[in-house]
Amino acid sequence: MFNVTSAEETSAALVALMQGAQEQATHLFIARQAKTIPFELVERTFAGLTQAFVRILGISPRSLTFQDRATLDLWFG
Repeated sequence: MFNVTSAEETSAALVALMQGAQEQATHLFIARQAKTIPFELVERTFAGLTQAFVRILGISPRSLTFQDRATLDLWFG
């Protein structure tokens, strides 16, 4: 169960966050291919995005995982 005040506005905020996350992932992927950023930045970025979703939804921090380390390593390693 999610703890939000307004489902409509919350869903709009989450969609906007997802779109931004996709754009961020693209920039991170390109930067990793160019070897201009460390892998740790990718991990921190995805951890921050996950934390934002958790806080918006009011759920337990361990209840949501977008990407595990193995998947991040596959794409950005």
